[in-house]
Amino acid sequence: TLLRPCASDLLNCVDSALSTFPNASSVVKVVHFNWGWEQFEDYSINLANYEAEIGDLYAKLQTAFPSAIFVWATTTPIKGDASIEAMNERALAALPSDVKVHDLHASILDYCEKEGSETCSLHEPAGPLTPSGRRYAAVAVSSYIAKLIPGVA
Repeated sequence: TLLRPCASDLLNCVDSALSTFPNASSVVKVVHFNWGWEQFEDYSINLANYEAEIGDLYAKLQTAFPSAIFVWATTTPIKGDASIEAMNERALAALPSDVKVHDLHASILDYCEKEGSETCSLHEPAGPLTPSGRRYAAVAVSSYIAKLIPGVA
C-alpha cells in the first residue's frame, strides 16, 4: 500500500516514497511485498525484465529495512492467464532463499475451487480482485504478518 502511487514506475519512485519514512527502519519488522500484473499498463510483461526489476525492488527494500523479515506475496490468479504463474516463478527466481513466500495465488485458487463454481467471487472472470477478494487478501496478509511478529499472534 505504501508504494501504490508508484505502481507503473515503481523502481524510479521507490526511493522517494521510502524517504518519507526516515526512521522506519527501526520500527518496521516485516516487509510484505509484491509487484503484480496491475503494475503494467498494457498487461504485456517482459518476464526477463520483470525478474530483474523484482531483484532491484528487493535490494532497495532490503537497504531501507535491513533488519526486517521479508515476505514475497505471489501475484493472485486471473482465470485463463498462465502468465501469472510465469511471473510468480520469475519473481521467486529473483529473490534470495531467505525471503519467505506468502502464496496468495494458491490461497485464492484453493478458495475458488472450494467455492465450486465456474466463476469465483474473489476475482473478476478475467481481471482484478473483487471487493470480496480484496478483503480476503487483506485478512490473509494481516494474518500472515501477525504470525511473524513476536507477541502479536
